[in-house]
Amino acid sequence: PALAAAGQAVARVITAFDAFLDISKIEMWKSLRGSAQNTQDLEQLGRFVRNFTGTTSTARAGIGTTQRQIESLLMFSPRFTRSVFALSAQALQKGPGGDAARKAMAGLIAGGMFTYAATKMALHATGVTDEPFSWKDFDPQQGGRFMSIKVGDNWIGIGGSMRGALQMLGTAGAMAVTDPKKIFANAETTGLDANPFLKY
Repeated sequence: PALAAAGQAVARVITAFDAFLDISKIEMWKSLRGSAQNTQDLEQLGRFVRNFTGTTSTARAGIGTTQRQIESLLMFSPRFTRSVFALSAQALQKGPGGDAARKAMAGLIAGGMFTYAATKMALHATGVTDEPFSWKDFDPQQGGRFMSIKVGDNWIGIGGSMRGALQMLGTAGAMAVTDPKKIFANAETTGLDANPFLKY
């Protein structure tokens, strides 16, 4: 009975989470569909909504059951992780879907940066952290310091796939300019000199 009750509670939480996502997708679609000029635009906007909310069906995308199961074991929320790269790719495309993706990514990045900076300034002013805000906090090569705040011996910051992807791409870009060998001939997964793709 206890296990059954726990299972029902978890199922209700999942249902509630899915309900919020469904409402978000419906309202996003209502606000975006007016910009469509043809069926191709509608398809782009639908893909944007799925990418933005991390609800693209991996099965419909042709990913096999075995791969989906492995990803679920090795990755935190594979669909949300995949959606970050799908949204980034769509931002490079033309059309209303690309426009929406660019605006969304710009808003996420800018909003995250301003929120982080304001939070760190406030925490430093109140004595929670000894380190003042610095532009180095936005340097993806700084490891755990990237968009994080040091509290005691730990770095605490904004999590999620978007931050991880930004750090990976930013570090890889810097390495490609300064020392490309670190990308192609480096199997380290931890530390500041780790391969950014393996570390991610």
